[in-house]
Amino acid sequence: MSNTITAELSRLVVKAPERTFEIAVPADVPLAELMPSLVHYAAPEGADLDESGLEHGGWVVQRLGADALDEDATPAELGLRDGETLYLRPRREQLPPVHFDDLVDGVAVGMRERADLWRPELTRRLLLGVAAVVLAAGFAALASAHAPLLQTAAAAGTAVLLLLGAAAASRAVGDSAAGTVLGVAVVPYLALAGWLLPTGPEGPELIGARLLAASAAAAGGAVLAVATVAAAAPLFCGLLLVSLLGALTGVLGLTAGLTLAAAAGPVAVLAVLLGAFVPMLSFRLAGLRLPPLPTNAEQLQEGIEPLSSRDVLDRTAIADRYMTGLYAGTGAVCAASLTALSTGGGWPPFALGGVLSLLLVLHGRAMNGAWQRLSAVLPGVYGGVLLMLAGIWEGGTAARCTVLAVSLVAGAALVGAAWSIPGRRLIPYWGRAADLLHSLAAAALIPLVLVDLGVLSALRGLWS
Repeated sequence: MSNTITAELSRLVVKAPERTFEIAVPADVPLAELMPSLVHYAAPEGADLDESGLEHGGWVVQRLGADALDEDATPAELGLRDGETLYLRPRREQLPPVHFDDLVDGVAVGMRERADLWRPELTRRLLLGVAAVVLAAGFAALASAHAPLLQTAAAAGTAVLLLLGAAAASRAVGDSAAGTVLGVAVVPYLALAGWLLPTGPEGPELIGARLLAASAAAAGGAVLAVATVAAAAPLFCGLLLVSLLGALTGVLGLTAGLTLAAAAGPVAVLAVLLGAFVPMLSFRLAGLRLPPLPTNAEQLQEGIEPLSSRDVLDRTAIADRYMTGLYAGTGAVCAASLTALSTGGGWPPFALGGVLSLLLVLHGRAMNGAWQRLSAVLPGVYGGVLLMLAGIWEGGTAARCTVLAVSLVAGAALVGAAWSIPGRRLIPYWGRAADLLHSLAAAALIPLVLVDLGVLSALRGLWS
């Protein structure tokens, strides 16, 4: 007898009050939809358990000594195994829980029922995580060396070896997770090789050239990795987006002589604008297409065939993963831009960083996915913390006292919000106020970028 859950059917033994029978049920159908069949087969000759069930609140299915099974879950989700014995009982006469006469046995059962038990899958994930950390340590060791030619050759060679390893893991072994880890590691190693190629006198132009070369190499590495691994396309799309925006930053430094702090503003604005197109782009990347609007009566009969529910749901999940990857990419670019802005001089970079942080936090309200919302909120919070640290670094005692007071007030407000906001329906005025503040922050970005770049000062000088 098999001891694993089958892909389609779960073969169970059901003990009812007056008879015992065996039945094979679909593993992907909720238990509530299977209950009528179980009650029907449990009824003896001439009996109607449906009618008698009204007297005691219906029927439940339970394991021996356990609570009633969740009727909204499927047999696969409940972990029902082939040959397992279940008990069909009146709702008001459920089997009582088992009382242990051996303390050690009871503790062992309790430990086995823990949700956080170590599993073989967790061992696999741990090993892959350690492999990623080891590769990151090797990257740090290579990047900290002071031999450009040797570093470039070693970084490029390591990237090639990682790409071959990713191909072997994903294609030959069939382990897409290991292939993804190795494929992701290709990107920073190629970026390091590209960074070390340009040489020349120190300045914004050299930094721009290096950033452009590194971003171009990273973009190529992301494309090669996703083609080699043939998995985790949303993750590599996010890396590709970061590389392209990094290349734009390099172009601004190489052609216009902008420092990283000055180029961060336009790049952050572009990342925010790209975020508005992420849902539509993810929809297309997932292979979903909306039919065009009809323009005459004949076209009303086109494209009306029903769609496969499973195909639509699967593609919707793929689109959601693409949204997560692309939003993570834009969030990473915004976080890097906020870091660069915090190193700028004068008030424009700090004002731009503050408005951008506020915009990201408010923009997270419109996202339903947990990772997608964190992709917007965390960079915004990070930018706010950077502004506070920059104020401490640049200011004196008065600035430090101000930052302390602001942090205490903000911490108290956040703790109070954690008590009162979750699960509570807010009055519409608060939502409308947040929408207006969101719009004002978005409208203020471009003028602040122009001020940060000195465009407005130059125009004022021309007109004066």
